[in-house]
Amino acid sequence: MANSTICASVSRARAAIVAGLVSAAVPIGPALTAAQSSPETSTPETEAGAAASVQQTAQPLPTDCADAAAPYRDFDFWLGEWSVALPDGTPAGVNRITTKDGGCTLLEEWRSASGGVGLSLNFVDPATRQWRQVWSSPGVTIDYSGGLDGAAMAMEGAISYAISGDAFPFRGRWTPREDGAVLQEFWQYNPDTDAWDVWFTGVYTRRADPAPGGSPGDDG
Repeated sequence: MANSTICASVSRARAAIVAGLVSAAVPIGPALTAAQSSPETSTPETEAGAAASVQQTAQPLPTDCADAAAPYRDFDFWLGEWSVALPDGTPAGVNRITTKDGGCTLLEEWRSASGGVGLSLNFVDPATRQWRQVWSSPGVTIDYSGGLDGAAMAMEGAISYAISGDAFPFRGRWTPREDGAVLQEFWQYNPDTDAWDVWFTGVYTRRADPAPGGSPGDDG
């Protein structure tokens, strides 16, 4: 990931991540409604009925996705410790992709060749069953969703810039190659030209010397 020249707080991205992980409100059953509207008639029996109503309405989420079927394993080809280069071979940075939450979340930890950093959370949105990425780096947030397009992961959403306040449609694509490398491509929509401009292109190759703990490129 690039574009580390913009510097600002990343709190907006954290708020976006929290908002994205909160499920839609659970519909309230008749027993709970009655208990709330008439508290003087509330009894242990009515409270137990209310709890049962909520439990029946709520849809359980997987607590361990390590062995889950698609789409939870669709992005596993991106896992690992990577060196990232521009198409001409110029080093762009290093990236570490690890699993969290029992395999339900992928954590991206990026460090550019110039020292810029960024993080992303990647997870399957239970409402849409699509993959979603929320990226945060100084001054830039990206929030987009999608799924497999053939063998590639493709997402579309928006990029926001903290300093200018501008936001634009944004696309990302990760394509695994037969040699084990991954091609990462990003495009930002340009409203002035009605075209999708290349934002970043990187070629991922697995590192022979993974960074020991901490963020990629750290000493530990």
